[in-house]
Amino acid sequence: MMTTTWSRWAWPILSGHTRQVALPIAFVVGTILLAVNQGTELAAGEADVATLFRALANYLIPYSVSSVSYLNARNSPGVPFMTEVPQP
Repeated sequence: MMTTTWSRWAWPILSGHTRQVALPIAFVVGTILLAVNQGTELAAGEADVATLFRALANYLIPYSVSSVSYLNARNSPGVPFMTEVPQP
């Protein structure tokens, strides 16, 4: 039985330390992007379904980039990497 491609690549991005690192980054960057890109539409109350999809992308894209970057750095041989996520 073959493992689905989805579960092979999605699980590391959606779980564990990756999520702890990527969520705060996505929140900060996504909020800034939302304010810059859709701020006037949202403030004027002119948001439609397309605006909501773009707003969602403002959070999903930084989450994806930070997740892949985290995993890439963590899996690079010979590169020292922190094993624990610092707690505030």
